[in-house]
Amino acid sequence: MDALEISLFGGPTLFHLNQGLITAVQYDHAYPFDEASFTAATTAEQSDSTIGFNVGTDIGFFFSDTLGIGALVHYIDRFA
Repeated sequence: MDALEISLFGGPTLFHLNQGLITAVQYDHAYPFDEASFTAATTAEQSDSTIGFNVGTDIGFFFSDTLGIGALVHYIDRFA
């Protein structure tokens, strides 16, 4: 058993986001206009995709065959 294990990784990444957004809010209000009551909201789905990359390392130090401690460092970015 090796006490120290180090892994390196990296490669291209496809980012895809799909999000529900509020596009309008409907409300009621009356004189003296110091309070408003929410009645409804209109929503829409927005989505986008882009290409980027990721790199990182995973380091583990093992005290025995089944017990150890580790750290993961991961960097992700997209191309502008």
